[in-house]
Amino acid sequence: MKTTILIFLLFISGLSMAQPGNALNFDGGNDVVVVPNNPILEFSNGTIEVWIKPDWVSGTAGYNPSFIGLRDGSHSRFSFHIKNDYSTIDLYNGGAYSFSYPFSQGEWYHIALVLKNSSTDVYINGLYQGAIGASISTFWTGQNLNIGSSNGLTENFKGEIDEVRIWSSQRTACEIASYRNIELVGNETGLLAYYNFN
Repeated sequence: MKTTILIFLLFISGLSMAQPGNALNFDGGNDVVVVPNNPILEFSNGTIEVWIKPDWVSGTAGYNPSFIGLRDGSHSRFSFHIKNDYSTIDLYNGGAYSFSYPFSQGEWYHIALVLKNSSTDVYINGLYQGAIGASISTFWTGQNLNIGSSNGLTENFKGEIDEVRIWSSQRTACEIASYRNIELVGNETGLLAYYNFN
């Protein structure tokens, strides 16, 4: 029994946890990570995962800060936002869609968005919360991936962002819950992009 427990504890201590750790801090002004357009990111179904720690005073941003977007000034495949008053997570794909969730300033959240043909499943901190009644637009191509902004210029995020993962597969509830606290190797099956900000 003691040997089994010791081995189990050694295994757990050897895992690299995604949070807490290094993360990028965005000032809500002009901080943004722009990943140049890559056709591999122009998928129609898949999963976006990210750790965020929003840090604006509720109601003061004047817009709904975006933590990730594949969008430019004219066209949008998608952008995901936390509402200015922390009451919803929002999808913009040319139209605006919301899902209610009570976020708080200064708290870390793992968000997984499973993109389907006509809906987006929302997982927060490893638990399924429900679905947004829309998915990303697949009409437009050629946009950059923006982390910390919807389109690289506006709706800038204030707070921290870490462990951005984009998958070509629709991750299962078990995969999301099991891997959300573990840093990836980077060559996992179906992983299109991985930004761990270490």
